[in-house]
Amino acid sequence: MGWGTVCSNDSNVPQIINHVERATTKMLDRWSVLTYDGPPIVSGSDMPTNDEAELNNYLDTILDNQNPEKVHKAVDGLYELSKKVQISRLSKFLDLIQKAGWTNNADVNQVR
Repeated sequence: MGWGTVCSNDSNVPQIINHVERATTKMLDRWSVLTYDGPPIVSGSDMPTNDEAELNNYLDTILDNQNPEKVHKAVDGLYELSKKVQISRLSKFLDLIQKAGWTNNADVNQVR
C-alpha cells in the first residue's frame, strides 16, 4: 500500500480499518479559517522540490526508525522545515494582499 513498514502488506489493513471506524473526532481550538471569493491565491504545490525531498526524508525517519535519538532529530528538522515553508507562504500571501490593495503597506510591514 506504500504506507511504509507499518503496513508493508495487506494483512494489517483490516486492523487499520477497524481503528479508523472506531475513531472519533476531536475539537481543536485556536484555529480560524479565512475564505474569500475569487481565484486561488496559490495554485498547485508551492513547496520547492528540495523541501519536498527533505520533508519526505524526515517523515521516513520518523515512521520507519526505532532509534529515539534519530526520530527526535527528525521531528526537530520537520518542525524547522515547517516554519521555513510557512514563513515563505505567509510572505507570498502578504505580497499578494499588498498588490491587491487590500491593506496598506504599514500593516503588512508590521506583520513581517
